[in-house]
Order: sequence, then structure tokens, then C-alpha cells
Amino acid sequence: MNRVIALSLLALPLLAVSCAHNMPYRPATHNEQLEYHRSLIDLYPDDVRRNLDQYTNTVVAWSGVIHDTEAHEDTNGMFIATTTIEHKYYDWEVDHSAGGEKINLSPRGEGTFRIEWPVRRREARATTADAEEYAGPGKLIIVYGIPDGIEDNTIILKYHFLRVIDKDHFTMTQYDYGRFGQPVHYIGPKLDKATKKK
Repeated sequence: MNRVIALSLLALPLLAVSCAHNMPYRPATHNEQLEYHRSLIDLYPDDVRRNLDQYTNTVVAWSGVIHDTEAHEDTNGMFIATTTIEHKYYDWEVDHSAGGEKINLSPRGEGTFRIEWPVRRREARATTADAEEYAGPGKLIIVYGIPDGIEDNTIILKYHFLRVIDKDHFTMTQYDYGRFGQPVHYIGPKLDKATKKK
């Protein structure tokens, strides 16, 4: 029994070293923090598709890659954007190993979802094209909202909050994984023997 305990304790520092560069995701603003703490991060789009009525009062946090955004100007001078997103699994950790923050998103996910959301002008001369570029295709978006319907298998989320993250702050080429508790597979470049020795 003592030997098992000793071996377990010896393994702890190794685990700590291998995970030292990963830190939990931290919301960027106070408003995002409020939404993050009241949202379910382990409820997934396919769960909602199976039983929408069960989740129409549930705030979810979903991540994905923007497919497209269309914006129009509202009567109050704001823009209203409609964004379609391809859901991607996210382990809610941030990798700091390369000297900056990078999110290792999975290339897999559970289909599309859509939101309609207000975009405030930062400058008086801003146009709908600027709003569409801000939430342009290929960017990562983290959305907080409530399932509100399903159209052609695309889930409609009632918008609460979102965060757009540029392409240089995430990758889908390092790890392949699914829902929490499922296996994680490294898919990045293979390390040669010289690299492994360092």
C-alpha cells in the first residue's frame, strides 16, 4: 500500500510539469465573467437538438468558427448582425507555452448555430461592412445565449454576450477532442528525436 502511495506522489510533479503551460480560460471583461459563471459549458448543441424545450431557459457558452456575418443598420444608429457559427469543441483552457495566449480548439464540433446581436459603432463613419469584418469568417467566437429555436438543424441562440477572437490567437491543428471526458488526441507535427531530447 505504501509503495502505491509513493508511486502516486512521484507522478504528481510530472503531471504538473506537463500541464504547466495550460491555464483555465479567463473572461476578458467583467460582463463576460458574469455570463461565463452562469452559463453551462458542458451542454452541447446535439443535446439541445434532441430536446429544445428542456433548455429554453438555460444559458449556454458555445465556441465556434464564424461561417458568415450579415449586418444592417438599425433605426437607432446601431448595427444588427446575424452570425452563423460552426460549433467547435473547446476544453476551456488557454495554452501559454509559446509566450502568448493561444486556444487549442478541436477541429470537431456539433454543427451550426446562429445569433442576432447588436454591434455598437466605434466611429461615426463605421459601416455595415466594418461590422461584418469585425465578425468575419474564420474568426473564433465564444457565444453566451439561450437556445430559442431550430431552423434546418441550425440552433438559434438568443444573444446574451459574445467575444470575437482573431485567427492568430487560436488553432485547430494541435489537438483533436470531443466532449468533456472523451479522449484527446495530439494531431500536431511529429517531434523528431533531437527535439524530444531537448
